[in-house]
Amino acid sequence: MIELVENVGIVLSRDTLPTRVWDYPGGGDTRVVDVHMQRLRLKVGKDRIETVRGLGYKLRR
Repeated sequence: MIELVENVGIVLSRDTLPTRVWDYPGGGDTRVVDVHMQRLRLKVGKDRIETVRGLGYKLRR
């Protein structure tokens, strides 16, 4: 979540997030990112985290 908060309004790719958040070399499995985003949406609200199709995720202001 901190990565999203520090980059509000900026799209973070599904490939970049595992490296930045969990320090996975080479990006790791992007499905892990999808599951975490789903769980974050339950905690912070569905409208706060936007999926940008084909690119990744961003936190709305």
